[in-house]
Amino acid sequence: MLFTRTDAKAKSLEKLAGKKVGLLQTGQQTALLKQLGLKPVSFATTAELMDALANKKISAAILNEDTYQAYLKEHPELIKPAADATSDQKAAVLHKINDPSILAQSLSLITYKQPKVQKLLTTSLTELQDSSQLTTLSQKYFGQDLTIK
Repeated sequence: MLFTRTDAKAKSLEKLAGKKVGLLQTGQQTALLKQLGLKPVSFATTAELMDALANKKISAAILNEDTYQAYLKEHPELIKPAADATSDQKAAVLHKINDPSILAQSLSLITYKQPKVQKLLTTSLTELQDSSQLTTLSQKYFGQDLTIK
């Protein structure tokens, strides 16, 4: 999930170009952020990352879906402010950036107790990647190459 605060000036991937984007040190998104023309900045904890976003040390942040949802569960005020919220509280609400460049990288395959299916899917995706067909499909459907090399 790529997101920023509601009060941020850059609320699209295009407007974030060249800006600092925070991620966790354990995150796997560094290559993706660099490929998209962003400047990754690592943080040890989610709290440090969110503090940097709140203090405008970074323009946006990226977390995996589980970490993002867990943080929002602990901080529901970042989803929707209370009716009597101050302007600062309203500004702190998080804004997700939904862009095909980010969404295309978040494909997850879950094959519960089906190792044959998992192996088949992994093999097929690898073959598509190796034959450059994955790049061709990415360009056809997203207008650009979104594959990570």
